[in-house]
Amino acid sequence: MIENESTKVIGFDLGHGEFSLAEVWMGSRNEPEIIEINNKRTQVTAVGKNNTGKIIIGENAIRQADVQSLEISFKKKPSTCNDSQKQNIHDFVAEVYKKLIENKNIEEVTKSYFFVGCPSGWQTAEKNAYQQMMTEAGLKNVSIVQESRAALMHAKERQPSDSKDANKTRIQPSDLAKSVLVIDIGSSTTDFTWVINRDDNPIDCGLNLGASLIDKEIYRRTLDTHPNKEELEQIFQEYPFFIHRCEHACRCNKEEYFRDVDGYKNNHFVNAKYERIQNKFIFDPQVNYQIIEEILNQPMKELGNKSWKSAFRDSLKEVRQKLDSIGVTPSKILLTGGASRMNFITTICDEIFPNSPWIKDTEPELTIARGLARWGRIDINTRNFKDEADKILKRDLKGIVEGNIETLINSQAQKLANGAVNHGLKPQLIQWREGKISTPEDLESKVKQEYEHWLTGTEASKIFNSELSDWLGTVCKKVEEKLSPLYDEYGLSKAGLGMTKFELKPQTRKFSSSIFTQDAITYIETYTYIEGAAAGAVVGGLAGAAVGAGGAAAYAFLAEVALAAGPVGWVALGVGALGLGIGAIVGTEEKTGTRSKDKTKVSDQDIEKKVQEQKNQLCQAMQNGFNQDQNLKQKLIEEMSQVLKDAVQTKIDKARLLIASDDG
Repeated sequence: MIENESTKVIGFDLGHGEFSLAEVWMGSRNEPEIIEINNKRTQVTAVGKNNTGKIIIGENAIRQADVQSLEISFKKKPSTCNDSQKQNIHDFVAEVYKKLIENKNIEEVTKSYFFVGCPSGWQTAEKNAYQQMMTEAGLKNVSIVQESRAALMHAKERQPSDSKDANKTRIQPSDLAKSVLVIDIGSSTTDFTWVINRDDNPIDCGLNLGASLIDKEIYRRTLDTHPNKEELEQIFQEYPFFIHRCEHACRCNKEEYFRDVDGYKNNHFVNAKYERIQNKFIFDPQVNYQIIEEILNQPMKELGNKSWKSAFRDSLKEVRQKLDSIGVTPSKILLTGGASRMNFITTICDEIFPNSPWIKDTEPELTIARGLARWGRIDINTRNFKDEADKILKRDLKGIVEGNIETLINSQAQKLANGAVNHGLKPQLIQWREGKISTPEDLESKVKQEYEHWLTGTEASKIFNSELSDWLGTVCKKVEEKLSPLYDEYGLSKAGLGMTKFELKPQTRKFSSSIFTQDAITYIETYTYIEGAAAGAVVGGLAGAAVGAGGAAAYAFLAEVALAAGPVGWVALGVGALGLGIGAIVGTEEKTGTRSKDKTKVSDQDIEKKVQEQKNQLCQAMQNGFNQDQNLKQKLIEEMSQVLKDAVQTKIDKARLLIASDDG
């Protein structure tokens, strides 16, 4: 059942350097709204305590004079957090939740879901641990989502102010079906993620390339040139929270500089923020064009003695090399994170990826929070859709398969019998007529041998796979018709409703039987397409999902099912028909090994008649053999039902990023 209008989704972008939150209602298609904390839309990730032990967060923790302890930039991967850092995260998140309640962003009558971002490189164990930390801090109904997915969701769904510029400012579904490179430039790291459809592929470039390195260098230079350096160092040693305040002032001045680089090229100093130290000293961060250029181009030990600019350029070159090695050219580059405002970032992107246009939100520091809220709304809808779809699949799927299984068996039996007889019997009868095969026993033995050879060969395997793939597609369409009414209920676009194409591929693994040894196991790959679409175009499927070329395998046959139901198994099912009626065409010829006049009287019409009879007999024997083996029949029904269920669920799981917007 779809969530009601009083259900709220909150996207929580808890970054290393800054944080922000956005909210949407489940019953609305409106743009996400930013939630202000401390009357600010985005602010420093900071947590402190005053002299009474009260927890203070964000800008207030930086500003308030009675703060006795202060921590900033404390977000880390759970497996690398010590107890103190875990406590900082707990206190910070708990205070955010408290303020949401105080500001009535969350009320008792409101059901809320939280979607918290994490780097794309975090594995399942890290995400589970992070989710547990969020839950213990008080958040309800928490999900952890890769930040790259959230950024893409916002870039796809956001409404541009000018419709003419939509292609320049948005990610299109066609871009996602190809590939998008997401570059998230944060305070502690720069993350590169290649995304196709919903699949994240983090690219590790080996450096912690964070914008806070620039802040720290501004801090160092300002302190080194300060006339009261020694006094300040003594205060900082005794009261470390002053260091965090001063570094924050450095960050504010840096951000102000990059908002208007041209305005500071005359070397005017930025005067956005300074810090007063114990009412005795002023710490005024020194930022102008010359200083920033020196910092960006000087070697940094944290970057292996590379400069910030060269480290970013080299990292992007490494990304380019890795993508080139797998034949990928990003359709677009999505820049996110507040530090993506730095003007040289786009210049380097154009240099390294000249054929991949970049896009960036007008407020990149809010992209992920908004995207998390969007993702959450769609995730909940598709999650509920999936629950309802599961009920339908459980109720109807097996019946659909069972009602159509005879079609599959009959079609395969006819085509395989036709191929086996044309390749196994007809040529041997001609050779027997010409005296190249001497006796009826030799003829029957040769026919049996050629039957088995053809039925276990490449041509029969292609027929088997083709027939099964077509059958799966036809039955899948019937399954999707059962699910179609759910689209209206959940507001999901029918425009992207596609069909599933199944391709069976061999998997090298040998199995033995009393008759033969054969590579028999196969696996199925699924592709989503729309009939009549341009050749090779990958478009939306269920709920707009697309599983592009080379998509993940949907299901692997069990060996015994492949052996029994595949081309190899057809030999065993039809072996009883081998040689049936051969004596009628051979007649009463003496088994002397000499050419008989009776052979020469066998006409082409006689051979064609016997071939057709044998096709019918072999086909019937195969069908009867399958139908009489109820265990095999039920096994195949169960396996095919599972294949279809997996394919449908995969498409639903892929739906989030490719659900069409209202504007189509």
